[in-house]
Amino acid sequence: MSDYIVKHSCRKIELFQNEESLGYLDYHEGIGSLYIDYVFVEPQHRGKNVGKNIVEEGIKFAKEKGLTPKPICSYAAKVMKRKGEI
Repeated sequence: MSDYIVKHSCRKIELFQNEESLGYLDYHEGIGSLYIDYVFVEPQHRGKNVGKNIVEEGIKFAKEKGLTPKPICSYAAKVMKRKGEI
């Protein structure tokens, strides 16, 4: 899945495809860190790597801001562990 749009709003990263929300990630910033609090994927899009893509966007966003991504969400922790981020 590579044809999605990423939208950033206040402490949220959301993925859209054809103007439909696929899911989102909530985060907050700390000193030198971006904490991934929660990842949600719309039920009809589960099992399609949407969650993984959302976490990857969160990691990318953190690094662009010069922050270290840190998972609070257990799903984000699993994805980050698989990618060697933690």
